Amino acid sequence: MGRGIPPEWLSRIKDIKLFNRENFIKEFGSIFSQERLFSDTDTLKKRLASLFKKYGITDEDMPLSVQYIGHGFQAWVYKISLGNDEDTGIAVKTFKRAYNYLQ
Repeated sequence: MGRGIPPEWLSRIKDIKLFNRENFIKEFGSIFSQERLFSDTDTLKKRLASLFKKYGITDEDMPLSVQYIGHGFQAWVYKISLGNDEDTGIAVKTFKRAYNYLQ
């Protein structure tokens, strides 16, 4: 994610002027910081679904998929998909050490 938000997420927001980008990014990062300590994909999915609804990216009817892809020496990788097409989405890398950054 770097410091940006995928355009397909932003395009779902009804009133982009009311969207607080910085708060969304902070909360998104906080969720993954906690994931670094407690690896539970179901909890991660629930927390992300709640965040996306709070900021108007999804609603009650929009499916959200969070899939653990794997890990390497320094990071875990998850795929987040919105809607019914699980072939699309973004990959999120969360580093195992707290001083690294979310990508």
